[in-house]
Amino acid sequence: MTMNSQPDLNSHASKRDTSKTHTRILNAAVEIFTRHGYAGASTKSIAERAGVSEPTVFRHFGSKINLFISVVEHYSLLAELHHIITEHLTGHLRYDLEQIGWLYLNMVIDKRKGMLMILNEAEHIPEAKKASTHILRQICRSLAVYFRGQIRAGQMRDLDVEWMSQAFLGMLFAYGISHNLLSGHLGPNLLPEEIVARFVDIFLAGTTLAKETADGTLRMGLA
Repeated sequence: MTMNSQPDLNSHASKRDTSKTHTRILNAAVEIFTRHGYAGASTKSIAERAGVSEPTVFRHFGSKINLFISVVEHYSLLAELHHIITEHLTGHLRYDLEQIGWLYLNMVIDKRKGMLMILNEAEHIPEAKKASTHILRQICRSLAVYFRGQIRAGQMRDLDVEWMSQAFLGMLFAYGISHNLLSGHLGPNLLPEEIVARFVDIFLAGTTLAKETADGTLRMGLA
């Protein structure tokens, strides 16, 4: 038992070191690409920033474009969003949308500069555009599955679920990207959760079913 355990320990340590190096290169690439753009960044400068050799960068990512696509995927937060949408939603529409919206808006605000860089570079780099489009479609489709269930439950209007997904994420994305420009020009400063709650109100007003109240009038949205 003792003789066999040492190779396993060495193997685990090696995998941890490889993972740390991979992450260090990725973080360095985010910084260099954001500062200089794709064309202005070099794998040499990324390697220097990460504290590794240039061949190490290529050993981990294969090429500069593969590294850039990994940066795009890193900024997507796809895994976290997909996990919340598929595993942690309650079925209560307003609460669930606020949870998704809070995570998404904070991600966009925190990574605004990098996301703007990716959007700009995607216009010139077909591989980056393809990766960005694929990630966005995956996020929208995950949310669309949730909306489809809410339609079946009679909570939402029977609208195109992918369009609804794009509308919900799109207004949060637009606000997050322009956050610094809009700050102080939209009335009192609000906490992220308050901003999300207002966007959820707007979204629900257009997508939930009208319900008749006791006096016979119609009320839109959920309580």
